[in-house]
Amino acid sequence: MALPYRASAQHKTLRATLLGARPWLPVLLAACAAIAWRLTFPGEGAPTPELPGTRAPVPDGVTRTSTDRAKSLLSNDDANALCLAAVPADSRLRGELLGNMQRARVLPDRPDVWVDIGQAWMRQLRNTADSGFALNAEGCALKAQQIAPDHPRALGLLASVRLDAHEFTEARALAEALLARDADDAAALGILSDAALELGDEPLARDATQRLMDRSPGLGAYARASYLRWLHGDEPGALELARLAIDAAGDPKELSTRAWTLVQAAHLFWYRGDHEGAEAGYRMALDVRDDYAPALLGLGKVAAGRQSLGAAAEYLTRALGAHPDVETAVLLGDVMSRLGDAVAAAQNEALAEQLGRQDRRALSLFYANRRFEPARAVELARAELRVRGDTYTEDTLAWALYADGQFGEAEQHAERASRFGTRDARLFYHLGAIRLALGKTADARALLERALQQDPAFDLVGAPDARRLLALAGS
Repeated sequence: MALPYRASAQHKTLRATLLGARPWLPVLLAACAAIAWRLTFPGEGAPTPELPGTRAPVPDGVTRTSTDRAKSLLSNDDANALCLAAVPADSRLRGELLGNMQRARVLPDRPDVWVDIGQAWMRQLRNTADSGFALNAEGCALKAQQIAPDHPRALGLLASVRLDAHEFTEARALAEALLARDADDAAALGILSDAALELGDEPLARDATQRLMDRSPGLGAYARASYLRWLHGDEPGALELARLAIDAAGDPKELSTRAWTLVQAAHLFWYRGDHEGAEAGYRMALDVRDDYAPALLGLGKVAAGRQSLGAAAEYLTRALGAHPDVETAVLLGDVMSRLGDAVAAAQNEALAEQLGRQDRRALSLFYANRRFEPARAVELARAELRVRGDTYTEDTLAWALYADGQFGEAEQHAERASRFGTRDARLFYHLGAIRLALGKTADARALLERALQQDPAFDLVGAPDARRLLALAGS
């Protein structure tokens, strides 16, 4: 289906203005143009890093984990302690945070002052990928609400916190409440789009994104529209919107925003199977932030796809050190296994399982891929689907059901995951494997061939398995 996102005259004027106003953009865009042209037509065992500790202190009894968050932080003392927690010594935002905290001590009855601190904590979260800082931001939002319960900026900050905590229904409700008061609230439109997409309400996500594009064309609108275009299989349209997002990511103080935008563009090339284009984008993101975990993970995937296992281990180890997550730990375990280091492989699998305790979807996919506890994988994915109905949660449940031998129901969820025509080799592979198990050999063969045509090295484990299944299907 056609999507309504348009590069109107207003958007083009904005783009021209940004090009003239920011001297770093011509160099960046020249590099991006080189990447975009493509779309236009050894080693010893790497150590497994330990999980980082809490980066800022919180009150006794208050947890940072999203699965057991402290929603009862209504006391003034708790909110105050969270909001005014010690700032990490290495924070790029240290000066801003300390300055805002000093203002709060001088003007404690001003809700905007507390919101300013909370927004800085959220920027700290984006800079470090440490979701624990969302709890500090939540303390600030609650502090502001103690002064003014319906303060719009405090509600907006709380909506951002709920979105980060994967509390999508609450985030959507807060965004809708804000939009009922101000239909042009760009931040609320962005949160509504994100929450709706995670909840599986793709029409609402599209509508919110179009409204955001019409009212506030810029990075937030372009990045969301780019993803939705890609989700619907429109790769050229997704890239054009990604270019606009890169143009708009111009605040030199927001290094993480610029790095994030470049990584999202690089992902478009990865999903096309253009690993050279993806690599260029990931390296550009590292030029902006040399410790940016998503870019390091991307380079690790590129290296693994080329069977450059020593380089992959190095990138993935750095990525885990910057921000531990399940996908990185699993891939590093696979790499170390192929390098013959069984101890490091087992350590990283254990780390993946530990990290997955706070991420049901990732843990379910890990179990399903390894055929570990398939019934538990199904249980985790079903629980996640009750609160998160997006494409990749549907796909995860489908794959868990496949691992558990429930092929009929697996096909139903895999078909829902593929309903938009998303060009992702992993989706083709999963649906193809499921249909082969159901005896639908011709359909399975076509899907497995499509997965490998899309990207012959889409996954270190999945791509070889797709070739194995294709051989079974009689290709």
